Amino acid sequence: MAMQAQNGPKWCQSPFSRISGTPSPGPPPGHVRSKSSALSSPLSPALLDGHSRHQSLSDLGLASLSRSNSHRPRSGSVRNTTPATGTFAPKFIHTEANDGAADRVDGIEGENDFSGKRYVWLKDPERAFVRGWVVQELADGRLLVQCDDGNQREVDGENVDRVNPAKFDKADDMAELTHLNEASVIHNLHMRYQADLIYTYSGLFLVTVNPYCPLPIYTRDYVNMYKGRNRDDTKPHIFAMADEAFRNLVDEGQNQSILVTGESGAGKTENTKKVIQYLAAVATSDTPRAKHNDRQLSNLSEQILRANPLLEAFGNAQTVRNNNSSRFGKFIRIEFTRSGQIAGAFIDWYLLEKSRVVRLNQHERSYHVFYQLLRGADRSMKRDFLLEDLDIGDFDYIRHGNDTISGVSDKDEWNALIEAFYIMGFSEREQKSILQIIATVLHLGNITVVKESLRADQAALPPDALVSAGKACHLLGIEAEPFVKALLHPRVKAGREW
Repeated sequence: MAMQAQNGPKWCQSPFSRISGTPSPGPPPGHVRSKSSALSSPLSPALLDGHSRHQSLSDLGLASLSRSNSHRPRSGSVRNTTPATGTFAPKFIHTEANDGAADRVDGIEGENDFSGKRYVWLKDPERAFVRGWVVQELADGRLLVQCDDGNQREVDGENVDRVNPAKFDKADDMAELTHLNEASVIHNLHMRYQADLIYTYSGLFLVTVNPYCPLPIYTRDYVNMYKGRNRDDTKPHIFAMADEAFRNLVDEGQNQSILVTGESGAGKTENTKKVIQYLAAVATSDTPRAKHNDRQLSNLSEQILRANPLLEAFGNAQTVRNNNSSRFGKFIRIEFTRSGQIAGAFIDWYLLEKSRVVRLNQHERSYHVFYQLLRGADRSMKRDFLLEDLDIGDFDYIRHGNDTISGVSDKDEWNALIEAFYIMGFSEREQKSILQIIATVLHLGNITVVKESLRADQAALPPDALVSAGKACHLLGIEAEPFVKALLHPRVKAGREW
């Protein structure tokens, strides 16, 4: 997977972790379009249409819930704990602060306390739902409800939902809830989220709530924890879904599909990378390593993992809700041999947001590669691309938005991009050609058009625009005069005539 920037946010210590650590830092970069991954086997050429958990039998769905990109308080979490055997379920649930939590919820007794009270969920314009107990049943099917905020409300009996017993709090699988309704689902996800349990099953699906901070629950130890294990033996995790898909692929010889979907900032990009990370870890590649120009070339597993920096540099950008939002959709197909070894991979992209290049909203950024080039390239490359002594503020396409992303170093990301180029087998000439086009786009953005005279409608280029046009033409390897003439005097072909 793509490494975090060296000067980026530190790891947020999670109760899932087997050791204690430092407190949670601020939110890191997060990632609008659905991404899908498919695992194909030579035993079955066609993908099966099925339905399973987020990453499981044939069609695995992951519906991710999102919250605002702000740091949430974690004062209620006790982190220096040890997980139970075979799981990362935190023991802080049983700490002194939470003693009796199974018998009460925020001061209201649960249904399993034999109190005789009938508890319901009420809709609330500010908090979405509030909980209360029925004081009196009124005429015409209305209810008088005492809410946990101290207020009494009179509501229609058909507009309330039942509350689950407290023993179902932080349930691993919401399909097991006695009363399955919107309020109970949100309440269960919220309680798990406050306990840093970001994964929750919902029947055959896996629901993820974006924590907006790195959690150390994707290490090699967790890969081994879920490798070959049944779902019931472990806690909900993206690795559990990926493992079931891989085992079904190898054991049954049938193609498997994993669908990752959700709104912007829900965590689609990161969870897609975790699926690929797990598959690359458990499925060894029989492709031998080779050397080219004294560089150690990588096998297929590493190439699949290191494709992410390339995709994110040229296709991801910062938005208001997400620091690393994918502005395109992608379909990843990984092919395996009969023995479960990686034999090849194919990545297809679609629906790239091209308008972001020429028009940028305030408080957002264009694609990462523009900023990485200006801040990471050496002087020799900048001189070749006519970018010497120029910065973000000198280019119209990128100076109207944010310059930086909190906790992210564009220079470190540039180094990761160049390393990914080599791992993916791009030659230095190919790298230069690609990056030269990026520099050309920046120069083209500085070309402005003015009226030739006050009374004329003919357009003309001011002196600074002519300079930018000359730089762009130089990088494109074309003559400047025909290019400028085509801009100012466009011709339209009607039939056979211009």
